[in-house]
This record gives sequence, structure tokens and C-alpha cells, in this order.
Amino acid sequence: MAHKFDPKHMQKLDNPERRKILPPIETLKKLGFKPNDVLADIGAGIGYFTIPSLQITDSKVETYAIDTSKEMLDHLKQRELELTGKSHIQTVLTDEYDIKLTQSVITFALMVNVLHEIDDKKRFIIEVKKIMAIHGKLAILDWQKVETPSGPPLFHRISMEETKSLLQEVGFIVVSDMKFGDEFYGVVAIK
Repeated sequence: MAHKFDPKHMQKLDNPERRKILPPIETLKKLGFKPNDVLADIGAGIGYFTIPSLQITDSKVETYAIDTSKEMLDHLKQRELELTGKSHIQTVLTDEYDIKLTQSVITFALMVNVLHEIDDKKRFIIEVKKIMAIHGKLAILDWQKVETPSGPPLFHRISMEETKSLLQEVGFIVVSDMKFGDEFYGVVAIK
């Protein structure tokens, strides 16, 4: 069974060390997120990337925060109001293999530290693909498959090469890969 993040530890999701390695706006731009992109932040958690994405889009396009935890989504909405004074982000409480969004509407799907938590990774990526528009981008950030001071156990991690192979197997075209510090990698693919 995959290693799942416990919402009781949500305070770990926004800390100075993470902001240094993965500054939200800069990371989104590096992954290719554009002002007119319709974002689906899959496994959005507390909105670490979802809320800052509004600065890039100027809140002019749809933004979806998707998570299996109602507690996380409730916290995200409260945080959005505190940080922006608005309620623009649409939250979607989902099942792991049923994202519950209209098919083909997302132009930029983001998964940060999610893939290693999924048991049936291929099934999950196929589900993500359904909600994406033609030529939409999927950006996956996850833990490198090396020992690090924090993060999930090594045997739960999926390497960058395994991620790229999985995406290609499902029909995505991998367009770039990158590293974020010594702990994370990113892969960007197009539907």
C-alpha cells in the first residue's frame, strides 16, 4: 500500500525550507504555467500552489483544487480568504480514481508529491488525462528516489525515469524534466 500524507501534519506543507526549494510562483512558471491556463491542482492540500496561481492568472480563469481530504480543502478555502480576501478557487472533493470534473476542461494539471501516494499509478494517470484538454500540460513534481532527510520512505518513491515511462505508456508526450534542489524532480508532459 502506498504511503499517504496525514492531514494532521498539514503545517509541514508550508515552511521556510519548502519555500526556499519550491517557491510557488517561480515553480509554477518553471513548469510552464501561463496566465490563461485552467489549473487543476490534484492533491492540492492546503493550496500551497493553488492560491499563488491566482497571482499568475489574475483570477481570470477557472482554478480547481482537488483533494480526497475534506479537511485539507476546508483549510485551503479558509487560507484563500485570509490571503486574498476572495473566494475564487473551486474545491473538488474527489475519490482517488474518480476526479469528478468535466472531461477535457483542464489546460494545466499539477500533481505535487502525489504520484508516490497512489497504488495504481497507471489508472490514476488515465483518470487525470480524462479531465485535460487536448494539448493540455501535466506537471508532476515528486520526491527523488534517493534518501533525503524528509519525505516518504525510499521504497514508496517513484523515480523520474519511472514517471516519464508511465506518462509515455498512457499516451502523454514528455516535453521536459528538471530538478528542484536535491529532493524533488519535475516532469512536464502534453496530452
